[in-house]
Amino acid sequence: MKAAIIGATGLVGQRLLQLLLDSDRYSEIHAIGRRKIDLEHPKLTQHVIGLDELGALTISGGVDHGFCTLGTTIKQAGSPEAFRRVDHDYVCAFGETMKRLGASALAVNSSIGADSKSNNLYLKTKGEMEDCLRRCHFNTLVMVRPSLLVPTERREFRLGELVAFNFFRLFAWLFQGPLRRYRPVEPRAVATALFEGIQAENAGVVIIQSESIARN
Repeated sequence: MKAAIIGATGLVGQRLLQLLLDSDRYSEIHAIGRRKIDLEHPKLTQHVIGLDELGALTISGGVDHGFCTLGTTIKQAGSPEAFRRVDHDYVCAFGETMKRLGASALAVNSSIGADSKSNNLYLKTKGEMEDCLRRCHFNTLVMVRPSLLVPTERREFRLGELVAFNFFRLFAWLFQGPLRRYRPVEPRAVATALFEGIQAENAGVVIIQSESIARN
């Protein structure tokens, strides 16, 4: 099988790309992004394009599975509009491109609490992104909804994220039962959930909540 991944330079994406390259399930991995990844592998083909150009992407012979780990924050993007462009518009464009290239399945990294009816811009955007991908009608659509990621080797410093992580680490014993889903999760566990979740054929829409991710 052939897989395509976008967002392979992020915390989750790096780990997911390695899982794909290590797996015997895929003979070709196509990494799509705005800059070249400093990695060479016989199965890896890189497509360096602007994200506004996703609609023009071509992959000879198409792909079987698509994986999306694109994501940013309002602060990092610079404005709510720029944030939405990445977390909604580009993700939707990638999904539509995967469908055009023949993919039967798509796995996307979303967020805990994603809801198109939310009053919170971040959660509303994630929910609208999920709704958009549903309209692509993949045989299998996996949406992984992690809580806060454990800040492992992140390039940019995010004070709020670090404060929140340290709070959860100190008071992890309080987060039992239904509150378990709010515990921070390892990026590798999220990558594994995306990788394993997409392997079920004709599974329809599959939502993997954070408390399930933590078990990976």
